[in-house]
Amino acid sequence: MKKILIIDDDEEFCEETAEILAGEGYQVETFSDSLKGLQSAKKDDYDILLLDLKMPKISGYDILQDLRNHGVTRPVFVLSGNPLKELGDQDNASEAFRNQILTHAQGIINKPFDITELLTRLKAILGMSKTLSG
Repeated sequence: MKKILIIDDDEEFCEETAEILAGEGYQVETFSDSLKGLQSAKKDDYDILLLDLKMPKISGYDILQDLRNHGVTRPVFVLSGNPLKELGDQDNASEAFRNQILTHAQGIINKPFDITELLTRLKAILGMSKTLSG
């Protein structure tokens, strides 16, 4: 069974998404506290992370950089209502920031999202990681 970690400060979003993913056969763990989520992401062996970009305490982007700096290579999808506006970037800086995210993550999923799109993207990445790892 594939394990998914969701780190998002919106508890309702975490619960609803976890319920849907569990119904699809995934094992899901959620954290609405970004620091606790980061600790878990570093020590547990998840197959993929769903990571909100804008959160209190530590941003999703900072979590992603921290994980990569510590050699954590598992796939990550960044979740965001608008990743370019959320951190106050403008014009060319926005595109540069988006590209920076995409150097560390498999993609950005805009909220609200179609659950079918999320499931399709998860299946594609998890199938790919299975091939890469074994």
